[in-house]
Amino acid sequence: MNGTKTPPIRLIDTPETGGSHAERETPYGVGLLELVTPPLPATEAEIAYGQALYEERKGIDHAEDR
Repeated sequence: MNGTKTPPIRLIDTPETGGSHAERETPYGVGLLELVTPPLPATEAEIAYGQALYEERKGIDHAEDR
């Protein structure tokens, strides 16, 4: 490799998906190398929470359903 050092690999945790991935700085920017740990499946409570956040952001109101 013409005398240049290989940049270090950083392991990045991604709590929102429950997994992690590895990145390496390149002359072209930061590149995603691979998914290191698979994300964990969401629980029913996490799915319900995510759906409620989505609906809140989209302005969906289920007050008439209650």
